Amino acid sequence: MLQRLIRFVHEYAPDAVLVLAAIAIFVAIPQLFGGWFDDNKAQKSIDLALKLLATVIAVAASIASYRRFFRGRVFAPRLRLSLRSHAVRALVDGTVLHAVDVEAENVGGVTVWTPALMLKVLHLDRDEDCTKTGVTSEGIEQPLRSGGLEGIEPGELVVYHYRCCVPADVEAFRIIVELSVDRRDAWHRCITVANTAPTGANH
Repeated sequence: MLQRLIRFVHEYAPDAVLVLAAIAIFVAIPQLFGGWFDDNKAQKSIDLALKLLATVIAVAASIASYRRFFRGRVFAPRLRLSLRSHAVRALVDGTVLHAVDVEAENVGGVTVWTPALMLKVLHLDRDEDCTKTGVTSEGIEQPLRSGGLEGIEPGELVVYHYRCCVPADVEAFRIIVELSVDRRDAWHRCITVANTAPTGANH
């Protein structure tokens, strides 16, 4: 519950500040400056300034509404997922080392909170792991502080890097990646990779 509240504040605080500021301006300015001027000309100038301000805020609100509701598809998370892999070298234990990069780009208008990524390396003809010791991740393992947020902001690109060792007698294999959010939205990618080490890259 606390995480949902923090996410809501993070996502919509700028819009709330804009609305509250507009309300404060419309309420406070007439009260503060209305009694300073007795002539009608000055009062008309204040009224004109308020109308101009209202027009500017209305235009800004229209642009924000378009961005969030139409372009953002009614707050739905949208990700562009890409998957790349290449063989690094052949190892002395009879396996080939592969590097795998998964890119997740937030192309929507809302933050994608707490993405869960799963990566599998499987045989071509059966759904069994074909690596020697599984898939390992090379990333930052710094734990979040209490109340911390983990997410992909709109326009942000996040890269996840993995490596795996596949026995040399496996000619080719599949790499499958799935990124899910709150068990409601999910994106998938799958590629077929040849298990061939680069020439002269044996260690």
